[in-house]
Amino acid sequence: MRKLTDYQWEIEKIEELKQLENKPKLLMQSCCAVCNSWPLEYLYSIFDITIYYNNSNIYPRSEY
Repeated sequence: MRKLTDYQWEIEKIEELKQLENKPKLLMQSCCAVCNSWPLEYLYSIFDITIYYNNSNIYPRSEY
């Protein structure tokens, strides 16, 4: 049986985090700016974010 994600519960937890005096830290993996733009914009007001850039799928190596 497939486990379903309770997104309402997830949203409620995020709302609780917004009420904290200090932002929790979040390490966010980024493969590129395009993939990161919306999540970063959304999470910026909730977390103290550190971005870890890693995209080993870029080819050729000179593009990296």
